[in-house]
Amino acid sequence: MNSTPPRNDVMRWGVVGTGYIANTVLPDMIATEGLAVTAVCSRDAGRAAAFAQKWSIPRAFDDPEALFADPDIDVVYVGTPVSTHFPLARAALLAGKSVLVEKPFTLDAQEARELVALARSRNAFLMEATWTRFNAVVKAATEHVANGVIGDVRTVTTNFGRNLDSAHNAWRAELGGGALLDLGIYNVALTHHFLGGAPIRISASGTSADGFDTSCAATMEYSEGRFAQLSCSMTSWLPQHAVIGGTAGAITLPGFVNPWTYELAIGDDRETVTIQPEGAGYTPMFRAVTRAVSGGHTESAENPLEDTVAVMESIDAIRRQVLAGGAD
Repeated sequence: MNSTPPRNDVMRWGVVGTGYIANTVLPDMIATEGLAVTAVCSRDAGRAAAFAQKWSIPRAFDDPEALFADPDIDVVYVGTPVSTHFPLARAALLAGKSVLVEKPFTLDAQEARELVALARSRNAFLMEATWTRFNAVVKAATEHVANGVIGDVRTVTTNFGRNLDSAHNAWRAELGGGALLDLGIYNVALTHHFLGGAPIRISASGTSADGFDTSCAATMEYSEGRFAQLSCSMTSWLPQHAVIGGTAGAITLPGFVNPWTYELAIGDDRETVTIQPEGAGYTPMFRAVTRAVSGGHTESAENPLEDTVAVMESIDAIRRQVLAGGAD
């Protein structure tokens, strides 16, 4: 489905949020060709002004609705805590903007489905900022799998853990806390990507505090005996590591969230390939969004909305089991 492309050749972006993630992605956003960051918004006017000055952004707002109403903005990037993603993205879509929402897309699958339905009803572009999908190493691994280099994919294993400081948003229930939404979403998304979508069965357990998960281990079962195993934690360090196992070989992705190297193993043969990322690794995603919106597209072919919803459904299922103390 296509939407009406913007009126000019340079895509004008507005950034909502001035915290850690916004400051992290801004250098790559600014470096992306065909993109101009023209406005920023924080509910704290001082923070908005300081952010605008830091990154040489022309306009600063302290009201998201004012930014959404600005006719000189084509795309809105929502880089705020996850609890605010749904209302902010909804308001931006209703204002006629194309929207890129930082991961995790929403608090749960129900919110995700509602946002997707709204975007489609308004013929508007919408995407989750799943930057790993656009990473050159992940794309190379995807091509190897598609070409049958490692045979039929049978297993995916992923680990990702950090001992997050108590001041981190992941520890705040009102902001959408939890290990799955902050870290485990990467495990789940990579699993879906390489095993072809949602599993037929999930078994999970873990730990929780104050109504959200703090660690989890899950097995995701697929047809024909294929499966994935994942572990994530916000209370202990786990190597950020993924292995895609096939009938003829395996692909290992160290630092799989934003990998710059991978090992291809076919039998006893090993080959290590290095592909340096652009900037901090976000540029390919911003380029893809800019091109999609410029072309009048309402979804990314590389990161479709149905995949985003399916990942949120799996996260819901894992979290539900963790909080209940075991499998359904």
